[in-house]
Amino acid sequence: MDVKFLSPARDELKLAIAFYEKSSVGLGSRFLNEVKASISRIVKNPQACRVNYDYV
Repeated sequence: MDVKFLSPARDELKLAIAFYEKSSVGLGSRFLNEVKASISRIVKNPQACRVNYDYV
């Protein structure tokens, strides 16, 4: 499955990476790796988390 981010989400991710990198060298990369790992888990098992509301 190919995961795509909308432009606003991509921009927000870049800002978050820059924020963490500014806080501590290497932290931005660690954050991005965790985001990628989380996306990978979701792609592998999308039913792992149940939806609590129909409109979410």
